[in-house]
Order: sequence, then C-alpha cells, then structure tokens
Amino acid sequence: MPAYNRVEWLRLCLLSVLAQTHRQFRLLVVDDGSEPPLAEHNLLIDIINDERVSLLVKPNGGPASARNLGLDQAEGDYIMMLDSDDILETSAIETLLAALRVSGADFAAGPWANFSVDVNDRVLVSPHPIYRDSYANCVACGWVPGSVMIKNDGTTRYNELRMPWEALEFYLDYLAVGRLAVYIDSITVNMRQHLSYDRLTIAHDHFEPFKTGAFFAEKKAALARAELLNFERSASLDSRMLSEILVLLRERRVHEARMLFQRVSWSLIDQYHYMRFGSFAWFSRRFGFELGSRSFVMVSRLIGGA
Repeated sequence: MPAYNRVEWLRLCLLSVLAQTHRQFRLLVVDDGSEPPLAEHNLLIDIINDERVSLLVKPNGGPASARNLGLDQAEGDYIMMLDSDDILETSAIETLLAALRVSGADFAAGPWANFSVDVNDRVLVSPHPIYRDSYANCVACGWVPGSVMIKNDGTTRYNELRMPWEALEFYLDYLAVGRLAVYIDSITVNMRQHLSYDRLTIAHDHFEPFKTGAFFAEKKAALARAELLNFERSASLDSRMLSEILVLLRERRVHEARMLFQRVSWSLIDQYHYMRFGSFAWFSRRFGFELGSRSFVMVSRLIGGA
C-alpha cells in the first residue's frame, strides 16, 4: 500500500485490512515521503506496531515507485494492491485467496463499489468478463487495485512514468504471457471518490480521451511486436480506442481522433462481437473516417439538438 499523507483516510484503510477474516498476511505500507512522516502520527502508532504491518519509508516519488519498493520486499506467494484512501471488505483477502487456490489461476478479480463520504452509500461497479482471454477481459473491465489478487511472480513491476495508467498496465503486463484468471461475484473493496488536490487520477486527468486511446494503442503495438496479439486482445483494445475516438469527435478534436482511427484493426472489425449495423464502428468501417466517423457524430449531434 503506497501512502502519502491523508492520515485519517489511511487509518480507516489500514483498520479494514487488520480486520480481515483471513489473518495470516503481511501488510507493507510504503510512506512515500509524507510530511510529517507517518510514523509520527498518533492516530497510526498502534496500527504500525501491529506485528503484521511493516512500514517502509522513501522520498516522494509517486505510487508506482512506492508499489515497486513494496514488491521488492514482498515474500509471500500472493500479492494484493490497495490504495490508501479505500476500504476493504472484511472478507476480501479470504475470498480472493480461496478463488486462486481452488481454481489454480494466477489472477483473481471481482467487482468493487464507489463511495464519496459514507461507505454505506455506495454504487456497485461490476464489469463482467466477456472474453476467454484474461488480458482482453482486463482491458474491457479495467480491474482496479483492491479488487485483484495475483500470484507473486517476482518479476512484474510498475512503470513509474506511466501515471495515471500504471496500475492497469501492471495487470496487463502480468497477464500478457497468457496467465489464467478467475472472477468472483463478491465486492472486495470500496473505492473512495473524491476531488482532493492530491488525487493523482485528477491531477493527471485519468479520463483524457486522447491519452487514454493512445495508451491502448501503445499496448496493442507492444503485443504485436512480442507476437502476443491475438484476436480477442485486438477486439478489446480496438473497442477502447473506438470509444475514445467517439469522445474526441464529439469534442471536435478531429486531428487526434484521426490519429487513433489509424491504429484500429479495420480488417478485423467485422468479426468483432460488438459490431452492429448502424453503430459508430459500422459507419466507420463502411465509409471511413470522414464520411463514416465524422458524419455519424454530426448526425447524432443534429438528432440530439432536435
């Protein structure tokens, strides 16, 4: 768990880990340059002194570098990531661990819930796998820290320059070699939604459409170079790019949309499960970027205005 200030939220998060029904674990908390250091906060002293907790300290470098330090120290067979402002369900570790052990899979993931102030007032997010390929499902579902447990392979690390996509990329890199995944129905983590100035997904605009689309285009190209790009992975990555192209066109960012358009595998798209007559993908495939994609958005805008 990377941690940077946010002491009151961090305390709630840590307590949710210590209250787990599965008791045998090691909690690595990485103080990423908090001021003052986390060890000096009275609210955290009893928690940090728990025999299951190890506090690591480093200069501020962001969550990816903090997680990498934690991974370097992790000795267990299984690993679970958690953000310091979230709250685990009491049975989260037990549920995910059981799924891995029973199935023999390498990667276990489940739904999560979003909340803003009261954890009891939350919204369920339950993306369902639609592919046979685990990588493709991770692209489609966007599994988040706290909802995933993996076998410790001792090699996969976070790209410290990838913010804000470093967490998803970590899971994708882990799954790229063909590891098996198992999916559960139980909520494991409650994710705090807030607009605090230090929330990195806000600062780095996690939902910026061109950067998002470019990320998936880059992952697709990397898979192709490594000869790991199969049909389902191409379908899932193209789907994410198509979504961002549509957003860009609605925002009248034509040049950026055209750049992403060129990265879609148009020769395969008729075979994708989401191809439907009259859809954005259908118009784009049949009539190209100018007459298909742009016209689809213009007509949609006119209909919406009417």
